[in-house]
Amino acid sequence: MFRLLLVFFVFISSAAFSNEIQIVNQKINIASGVGSSAAVYFSIRNLSDKPDTLLKVQSLAAKKVMLHETLVSSEGVASMRHLMAGLGIQGGEKITLKSGGVHIMMMGLVKPFSDGDLIKIKLFFENAGEVIVNLVVGNGD
Repeated sequence: MFRLLLVFFVFISSAAFSNEIQIVNQKINIASGVGSSAAVYFSIRNLSDKPDTLLKVQSLAAKKVMLHETLVSSEGVASMRHLMAGLGIQGGEKITLKSGGVHIMMMGLVKPFSDGDLIKIKLFFENAGEVIVNLVVGNGD
């Protein structure tokens, strides 16, 4: 029974699907320092032939969850910009959220995350609707 539960846990934490959207390779890292924020990365594949848009992200684990893009100035200073209009994904396209690019920031964590914690986030797509993603907290390695 334990093995069956373990296999089920690994499966639900390794991918999230809807009929039109597939989420794989998800990772959540605690920001260095105080640990009051975390960054979320994964790949999104639009399985349909129609464009879709990731409009917003929510989680009960943080006071604020935002879709961000990292920008680097000509002086080499990095800053983050909130993607208020969301993230467009063409039909059949795969987009990877990653450090130094587009990613999700969880700010004002309700409680500190520890390695191995399971965190749920909800992605809201214009066409595909709501997709729930399970994330296992990692140490950033």
